[in-house]
Amino acid sequence: MSEIVIYEDDIVSLETTVEKDTLWLTQQQIAELFDVKRPAITKHISNIFKTHELTEEEVCSKMEHTTKHGAIVSKTQKKQVKIYNLDMIISIGYRVNSKRATHFRRWATSYTRLYTQPKTITTKKYRRISKSDSIVYHQRPSVQ
Repeated sequence: MSEIVIYEDDIVSLETTVEKDTLWLTQQQIAELFDVKRPAITKHISNIFKTHELTEEEVCSKMEHTTKHGAIVSKTQKKQVKIYNLDMIISIGYRVNSKRATHFRRWATSYTRLYTQPKTITTKKYRRISKSDSIVYHQRPSVQ
């Protein structure tokens, strides 16, 4: 079963799937999430691998993405896009110096606690729709 998680705050809204017990984002989505340019994300990923903080095999996967062909109007093309799991996203978040990165780290910590600690959850925007696929909306959950 896959689950769709939508992270949203007052500025950004990102939708991603949860696969293999983690969520996955592209470099462009990570850049949007942390309010920085994509080259900064690429640099942080490279440094994380160089220092062996994480390995590419652990945190990276490839997704096939269909886009419009640049030169031929009615044609589409497929390309492989790297996606990175929550471990990488959080590692990048600790390296990026932005308010949005700090906000996401707090959200991710709250999100993790929702699933690891048996507590009563109260939140303004938390819903789970139980079907074969589910949608979970998260925004600043408060755990009591």
